Amino acid sequence: MVTASGLTDEEIIRRVLGGEVDLYEALIIRHRQHVGRIVKGHVPRDLVEEVTHEVFVRAYTSLPTYSFRRPFQHWLSTVAIRGCYDVWRNAAARKEVPFSELSNTTDDEREWTEQVLAAESRERFDAVCRQREATDVLQRALAQLSAENRMVVTLVHL
Repeated sequence: MVTASGLTDEEIIRRVLGGEVDLYEALIIRHRQHVGRIVKGHVPRDLVEEVTHEVFVRAYTSLPTYSFRRPFQHWLSTVAIRGCYDVWRNAAARKEVPFSELSNTTDDEREWTEQVLAAESRERFDAVCRQREATDVLQRALAQLSAENRMVVTLVHL
């Protein structure tokens, strides 16, 4: 293994991108405490190790996008924050509760919600119907054209 002592982060990154992937370990060792502190401050304790690992995996796969305009540690901090955000976003998506299961809603609130949802559903249905009708009209119009003209219209406008 090639040693990374004395190399800057940027030098290591350039060499990793050049094919010396084993040098990425030096970046992990160099920055794991920094990333660990960020993650520890933003996710549940039992997920810190997993999220920290995921941050370094994500950073490795995104390494070609690193622009060298700002310090690597700043870029890595951004990757860590996004990783923490993803944990909470995924947790929120899993904990979605149907409105009907909320215990503190009144009958008026439920009725209003049902009316709003019904109106949105009707609007979506009407939009789909209009889209289908427009597609049918377009198909009939295209069918009346010669094959050559139909191809020109399709290529230019569709």
